[in-house]
Amino acid sequence: MVEFVSLADIPEVGNVAVMWNDEGLTVIGSLSTEFSFSAGRGINELGQIVGDSVYESELCDFCPTGFVWHDGVMTDLEEF
Repeated sequence: MVEFVSLADIPEVGNVAVMWNDEGLTVIGSLSTEFSFSAGRGINELGQIVGDSVYESELCDFCPTGFVWHDGVMTDLEEF
């Protein structure tokens, strides 16, 4: 199976991480609930995707962070 991760501008969703494979397009999403921006940067043989996303906080409006996505769950790497 060929898999590819990147960023796509999805109408009504925003610029978010996506995965393409033989089954079609999967929208990975974003860590933010206020705005949508994320990008997939890599995928391993287990289907785990790494990338970056931005979120809002008291410290900054567009705080960058890394994520890992697996089985439909996006985890902020700052949690580790």
